[in-house]
Amino acid sequence: MTTPLHSGGPLVVLHEIHVTLGSAAGPVNILRGISFEVGAGETVSIVGPSGSGKSTLLMVLGGLERPSAGRVEIGGDDLGRLGEDGLARLRRARIGIVFQSFHLIPTMTALENVAIPLELGARRDAFEAAAEGLAAVGLAHRLTHYPGQLSGGEQQRVALARALAAAPRLLMLDEPLGALDRALRERLVTELRALFVRLGLTSLFVTHDHDEAFALADRLVVMHEGRIEQVGTPVDVWQRPANAFVARFLGWNVTHAFADGVVAVRADGLELVEVADARVTGTVTARTFRREHFLLDVDLEGVEREHVQAEVPLDHVRVPDVGAVVGVRLVPGAAVPLP
Repeated sequence: MTTPLHSGGPLVVLHEIHVTLGSAAGPVNILRGISFEVGAGETVSIVGPSGSGKSTLLMVLGGLERPSAGRVEIGGDDLGRLGEDGLARLRRARIGIVFQSFHLIPTMTALENVAIPLELGARRDAFEAAAEGLAAVGLAHRLTHYPGQLSGGEQQRVALARALAAAPRLLMLDEPLGALDRALRERLVTELRALFVRLGLTSLFVTHDHDEAFALADRLVVMHEGRIEQVGTPVDVWQRPANAFVARFLGWNVTHAFADGVVAVRADGLELVEVADARVTGTVTARTFRREHFLLDVDLEGVEREHVQAEVPLDHVRVPDVGAVVGVRLVPGAAVPLP
């Protein structure tokens, strides 16, 4: 089992979690033996493509879905030993959840959206706690505004304040930035990371966007088809993908054209050279401008169904056009051997 980064001990423990659903065609395995820990004060991003089981795992962690097998502990409580009432109390007392759809009530102000759930939980200081929560996310000046008067980013922060107002021990976020435009997502990722650090939150963040995961997390859990493919810090996962799936998910090339075995190499680890100077050649099939560089798709010659991407700097003498035959060379030290 992976050791958490933070020394306070694990707040969350998952051991051999399985979720299997029945269907007309037979059992469908959604989660297959998931095990990891989350340390107190740690932010863990669960990342993977659509259909990898990320959101189901979050539902299991929140006590909203029962696993078919395995054990989930939060703060020492075994969720499998709790009835529905016990799970509801645990969620109210220890867990805050922010979904991609913010579920704000349009006829209530920002303050009321945060305070009313606290009042329903018998908090006498509901409105004071709500105001403090909104101030913590930078919305002290928006207390009386309705959702329709708030930007998408502000609505997201109201939903976050609602989750934080109950002072949860664990904050879980399920694709909370997915509905926002790219520029706003990038800004809010920076704000969220600063907030997590400032408040010392323990958080689990589900996303399919590995750039968001890198920016937010102390550790990544990379999932695929209900299994964990790799667990590690953002730097470790980025620099040393564990297998071909992780490499491709991160945008690396996976190829055997440049070495005896299969290697992973980023687009900036390949350089284009004259055909006469190259052992590997190919045909450019696409050219895309990416602000700092051009990204070229190249179908390699003599290697069945082998396709790579290479970065070409803007100041390159000549950026090949689509259809051009080019030499492709591996930058020394750029390849990571794969199993």
